[in-house]
Order: sequence, then structure tokens, then C-alpha cells
Amino acid sequence: EQYRFHPETLYLSINLLHRFLSKMVVARSKLQLVAIVCVMVAAKYEETTIPSISEFCYVTDDTFKMEELIKMERVLLNTLKFEITVVTQRHYLRRFCKAANMNTMSALLAYYLTELTLRNAIFLHFRPSLLTATAVSLSLVTWGLEPWNPTLEHYTGYTFHDLEAPMRVLHEHYIDC
Repeated sequence: EQYRFHPETLYLSINLLHRFLSKMVVARSKLQLVAIVCVMVAAKYEETTIPSISEFCYVTDDTFKMEELIKMERVLLNTLKFEITVVTQRHYLRRFCKAANMNTMSALLAYYLTELTLRNAIFLHFRPSLLTATAVSLSLVTWGLEPWNPTLEHYTGYTFHDLEAPMRVLHEHYIDC
């Protein structure tokens, strides 16, 4: 928020972090370093104006030096084989909300629900498109609208039955918030 990054930067940062941690064991003392480097790489990819490396060091309260960030960036990119371009929930969200012909309030709730999926590792085993479809459907249900229809099935590739498992998990997390 401080740097006014686009939401796509958040989604890409989380994706990079998850993929990196699935391939590398990271000491707890280096987890903040990996996280800030993921944000730095995502910002370079998604933003038109990015903070300097010294700004990213500052964000960590100067816990890490610029050289450490650069070295970790190299490790991250090599580990991920420079595969930075990925489709995240954010990419699906606009399309699915449009297909559902959602009003502003139901779309905002779908965006919120989708962001909830970024906070818990339990959602990692669901496809981003399935999580987004689930968030859209749960939003529609919450607002008393039809939860699924042939148009959504066509554009998402999912039936309402496909949404049952992630719907239970997402609903549980939504209620807890």
C-alpha cells in the first residue's frame, strides 16, 4: 500500500514465494529476505515505477544489505528457472466477474474472498481458476443471487459440483474473518 503497487504485484509475490518455498528449504531467519525479494521481483515485473533496492532494505528495517537482496534474487530466479509469467487468481477475477454480470458490491466481495485465499496454505492445492470461480460463486450466494449458471460454467470450465470442496474451505475462512 505504501508504494501503491497494483494488486497483481501482491498475487505474483505470493505465487513466487509459494513456488520458491516448494523447491527450497529456507531457514526461518531468511524467510523475510525471501519474501521481500519476491515482492521486489514481482514489482519489477508488474509495476512501471519500482522502489530502489535500498528502499526494499529499508522495508526490512535494514535487516538485510543490498548485496543479500541481489544474491537472493539470483537464487530465486535460478530456482524458478526465470519462469515469472504465471496466471494468478487476479487474472481470472475480472473475467469471471464480468461473466457473472456482477454488481459492484458482489464483485468487491469476490475480490476480498480471492485475497483471503492468499493468506492460508490450505488453498495451495486448488487451482487458481477454481479458487476464483469459488470466490465468485460464494459472493453471489452471500448477496442472495444465483450462485452458478451456464454462462459461468462456460467461461470458467467448472460445474457447481466442482466448487463444493473449495467452497466449504473458503466459506469457513470467510466466517472466521
